[in-house]
Amino acid sequence: MKLDDAERDRLEALHRELGFSPVLRAAQLRDRSPGATRNIKRVLGHLTADDPDREARCWTEPSLGMLRERGAETGLAAFLEELTDALLAIVDPATAANRRRE
Repeated sequence: MKLDDAERDRLEALHRELGFSPVLRAAQLRDRSPGATRNIKRVLGHLTADDPDREARCWTEPSLGMLRERGAETGLAAFLEELTDALLAIVDPATAANRRRE
């Protein structure tokens, strides 16, 4: 996923403010208070300039491998694994059964 200069600047500013990369360490964004420094909705809105199309690109453009890797601590990786198992059971039941035995 390619960032433009404005996105790169926003990411660098948030990295300085938070003390970590919100892209690589999203699990640390745990504050549920609206507007709080570590509120994930605030950070996402800032990173995407509140553009819903840009937000959608955050989960449609990266590879599944990258989403699994970066989402290991947020629950995204587990969700993707459950989704894969459910879809595989529909599309290819034999392969799904083999995955469950592993």
